[in-house]
Amino acid sequence: MIHTSKQEKDRRKLEKKKAKQKIKRRKRMNARIDRMISLLAVLVCVVFSVMEVIENRENKK
Repeated sequence: MIHTSKQEKDRRKLEKKKAKQKIKRRKRMNARIDRMISLLAVLVCVVFSVMEVIENRENKK
């Protein structure tokens, strides 16, 4: 049976914790990017809708 020292256990525990934090950070960044892309898509739709309305008004005159 191999005995591991307390320091090694603590080191492995810390490595696992850091790995989990890294995954969480990546998920948060991806969520932020997804929100930004959604917001930009909505903004583009609104801009083109407004441009279309302005164009239609100009054509009626």
